[in-house]
Amino acid sequence: IRGTGIRGLCGIKLKRPVSPKSNISVIRPFLNIWKKEIISYLNETSFQYRTDSSNLKNDFNRNKIRLDLIPLIENSYNNQIKQGLLNLAKICNNNEKLVEGLSFALFNNSLVENGKHKYIFNCQKLQQATETVLQRFVHEVLTTMNIPLKNIGYIKYKKTTDLIKTSNKYEELNLTANLKVIKDEEKLYFHISTENELVKTKRDKASNDFIKQFGEIPLVAP
Repeated sequence: IRGTGIRGLCGIKLKRPVSPKSNISVIRPFLNIWKKEIISYLNETSFQYRTDSSNLKNDFNRNKIRLDLIPLIENSYNNQIKQGLLNLAKICNNNEKLVEGLSFALFNNSLVENGKHKYIFNCQKLQQATETVLQRFVHEVLTTMNIPLKNIGYIKYKKTTDLIKTSNKYEELNLTANLKVIKDEEKLYFHISTENELVKTKRDKASNDFIKQFGEIPLVAP
């Protein structure tokens, strides 16, 4: 409903690390079991359980979908919608594993140099990849560089892959406030600006804006 890609359609994973580089995993053992099956088992075995009352209120979109939208679709359009969504998630997971493997290989095979604030890749090798793999490649680069992904949507991924595939010798893109993507000849740079570089950039911009408005001030010898 909010918009997503293959990774979003995969749904919640049965097991995932608490953070990209963590050795600790979150495991959800009941993820593939229907709620009615769990409730039925608890009733048969006389186990006492609690219900989170907030799940019964339509204060959040996720609750509105579960309490209103899904029952509406079940009753009026497709009574197997839940199973259909589960099957879709399984299909997307299989596709995601394939794309993930291809993007990892692309990352490693095209990497030229990496440092604390920059990653450099061979642009010719990147241009041989499909759009889907390229977008996942960009995601892997951003994750590796610890760039927050919250504000990186489809448009920014598309602009980055367009930059990679462009025939122009030089082009650059400000992906975030401090991350610049640059294509220079046969190399692609992901460069994080340091605080000093950001201050200098702002100072240079202010100076250029002043010159555009008032013109250059001639220096007069005393």
